[in-house]
Amino acid sequence: MAKRRNIRRSEEQWRQLLAAQESSGKTQEEYCRSAGISKTTFWKWSRRLKARTAAQFIELSPAANLGSAKAARVEVEIAGGITLRIWS
Repeated sequence: MAKRRNIRRSEEQWRQLLAAQESSGKTQEEYCRSAGISKTTFWKWSRRLKARTAAQFIELSPAANLGSAKAARVEVEIAGGITLRIWS
């Protein structure tokens, strides 16, 4: 078997590879085999990037004109079927 050549990839390249694997319908192992990528490295990058995206925050602010409403309700749907509801 031919020796694999280590290729350095940027974070953006790994993001693209992970997206390509997800849209391919193949398992990680199948995708890595067909693309000639180390499945261990692929798995490590997958975990690393998921951890980074999970730790991001966004700022929410109410609409400019709420009228005379005394209470506001905000609902945020999060990946995985989770809904965050806030009443004030």
